[in-house]
Amino acid sequence: MAVLEQLFAHWQSALLAIIPLFAYYLLQKLKPNQNDVKRFADFPQPEEPDKTRGHWPWIEKAAGEGEAGRSFDIILYEQAKKLGYPPVLLVDWRPVESFVLLFIFNNSVAEQVTRATKQYSTSVPKHPAMQDLAPLVGSRSLVTLDGDEWKGLRKRILPGFQPQHLLSLVKVILDKSQYFIEHLERLAASGEEFAVDELTINLSFDVIGIVTFDMDLNAQIPGQQSPLLTTYRELSHAFVKRDNSKHWVRRYFSENERQIRKLDNKLDAILKENIKREHAKLTKGDATASRSVAALSLHGIKKLTPEILQQTSDTCRGFLFAGHDTTSILMQWIFYELHRSPHALKALTEELDSVFGPDTNPSTIIARLLAPGNGELMGNLKYTDAIIKETLRLYPPGTTARLAPEGSGTTLIMPDGKQLVVDGLVLTPRAYVIQRDPAIFGESKDDFVPERWLGPEAANIPESAWRPYERGPRRCTGSELANMEVRVVLACIARRFEFVKIGRGELELDEDGSPILNEKGYYKTKSEMYSTDVVTAKPVDGMKMKVRISERAKATV
Repeated sequence: MAVLEQLFAHWQSALLAIIPLFAYYLLQKLKPNQNDVKRFADFPQPEEPDKTRGHWPWIEKAAGEGEAGRSFDIILYEQAKKLGYPPVLLVDWRPVESFVLLFIFNNSVAEQVTRATKQYSTSVPKHPAMQDLAPLVGSRSLVTLDGDEWKGLRKRILPGFQPQHLLSLVKVILDKSQYFIEHLERLAASGEEFAVDELTINLSFDVIGIVTFDMDLNAQIPGQQSPLLTTYRELSHAFVKRDNSKHWVRRYFSENERQIRKLDNKLDAILKENIKREHAKLTKGDATASRSVAALSLHGIKKLTPEILQQTSDTCRGFLFAGHDTTSILMQWIFYELHRSPHALKALTEELDSVFGPDTNPSTIIARLLAPGNGELMGNLKYTDAIIKETLRLYPPGTTARLAPEGSGTTLIMPDGKQLVVDGLVLTPRAYVIQRDPAIFGESKDDFVPERWLGPEAANIPESAWRPYERGPRRCTGSELANMEVRVVLACIARRFEFVKIGRGELELDEDGSPILNEKGYYKTKSEMYSTDVVTAKPVDGMKMKVRISERAKATV
């Protein structure tokens, strides 16, 4: 008894003594099991796996063959070319992680993972590791849930993303875009360099805050940002600092993890308070009840149970992440590609002239989009849509990870008819590689060609070969909101402002200071721009640019 009393008195010291033993045990368990790997011996692999380090020698070698810090999808694409574009590639990630991955490079194989089937009504289940993103996207959100709970939540959320409801949000996007335009005017007048990501992230946060839970985050107004936004940003910064090389047990007691948990709880409390307030308005029939995604999802719900409250809070968090991240990245790459693609900028300008008239003043465009019939105007932006689609083809921001349960008999059929049983594997379609498949996109697979999405050529591209928002039942719910936001922004600013890349990706100039066209009609650059992985794939330098008023806009003042 005395021994037990002493142990309980010093439980913290005892726990710290046990942790290293527990960590050692886990590391031993995670070492590659050669018998396990032999199950997949006939799968395409980059090379023979090492007996103790799996495919890590190959991963390290592949990473060292190009720019340090480039996105892992770029590395996979480089290796796919070397290997002759296999439809799938098995990579043993152990002992660093506890799983073996099957990277999917073929659109028809990817479709088998993400579509609904008799076996999986909502597609192959998400991998449990997706819960690692819970601080950013919620542990019970559309991103992380599966099965019947996911179905019920999605049914509640869908009304907020119906086409007619989205058109009613154009005013919100325009209101917030005016701050964005004011910032660009100031930067054009000063001539200073800036990171485009900061501006586009703030704009996207402002839009998603109003649309999702009817809160003005004031992201674009220095010193006036809402507590919800500042908390989410602090949480994001702490999450990015997380050391994933350490086992979760070791991480749990670190100062950074304590900060993540603290901010996680604070954000959850803010969101829940807002949700409760909106639900109370709805149940009272209050005319001031909002039409946000969260509010619409609560219609018909008489009792706000803890489960519904948590789902709604986590889903709002998920939209905060996806709504600002994807849209911001998309805008940055569009500005860059229009900067180096004079033919695309010319075609866009001609379309905007045709739809909105010759006046390039953003206030004129805003007035047109606020007037009745804005849906018809938006529907006429075919080339604008092609620019969005082509940018997402070249620079998809993320991917998905699924798990075929052991014993499920989950089978993928390869293009040559071969069948692979993939039980126990992490299945991850790689949009970056799929969307640059030479068998589909030809010699121009790496080129920015919006025209490929227009006319007869577009019909030759399989729908499954374009998947930046993924496909099937779990396709990103807010994808059309993101596209609409970018349409509105381009309509307002594309003819007034010229973005000029600074540093990496900067244009090469001739003796007269003019950009130089290459043989394909794009401006030559001094170096290549690329993405780096910061949770998702983002432009490596935050897209550093300058902005100036276009010559045409100056002439029409």
